[in-house]
Amino acid sequence: MRNAKVQIIQVPYDSGNRSIRMGNGAEYFVNNGLAEVLQAEGYDVGIETIESNAKFRAEIQTQFELYRQLAERCRSARENDSFPLVLSGNCGATLGAIAGAKRLGVIWFDAHGDFNTPETTRSGFLDGMGLAISAGLCWKHLASSIPNFSPLPGKNILHVGGHDFDAEERKLFEQAEATVVDAAAINQTDVRDALSSPIQNFQRNVETVHLHIDLDVHNQGKHPRTNMLPNKTD
Repeated sequence: MRNAKVQIIQVPYDSGNRSIRMGNGAEYFVNNGLAEVLQAEGYDVGIETIESNAKFRAEIQTQFELYRQLAERCRSARENDSFPLVLSGNCGATLGAIAGAKRLGVIWFDAHGDFNTPETTRSGFLDGMGLAISAGLCWKHLASSIPNFSPLPGKNILHVGGHDFDAEERKLFEQAEATVVDAAAINQTDVRDALSSPIQNFQRNVETVHLHIDLDVHNQGKHPRTNMLPNKTD
């Protein structure tokens, strides 16, 4: 039918730990028929899983190890004319997925900003810094260890659907000149109308797009990350 290829790349880790909490989600879709659905639509589907080789796993060390591997796997998929579909327990996998792309834009559907830095975070959760790392705001040395990684210009970032931002994240988005279309803006109209103008501006700066979807963007309730903030009040 299409003769198109999709390479599913699973990264079943959360904060350096395999198959716990959000790390369980990466393999859930394949175990429940994702490949079969794509094949029924006419796609050739490959599946692979990235594993940590570290004898001792630590959150930051292990996550960047996984992202380095992911960058190579995504490069290999693209060279094989396959579309890399990354299923990961952590949003920071974007760092590996976007490595090597030119004139790239990122559309980031997520309940959270993921735009904190070590200086602004209250939780210390590395994954809450994933998009900020992509923009070159922090963890620069480790990010540079990812093959062919280069930071994104802020104007090439479009954040959509957020409803749980820290005040400092809002400031950093403005300073980076990134575009934010939050849940409140979407609720005033709908997704299509809210994104019409931002998408037109976005298209002027990019040739290819990395689409990031965190399923929590659909959930207006609490999220596991909230539980990592002992002083957070509702």
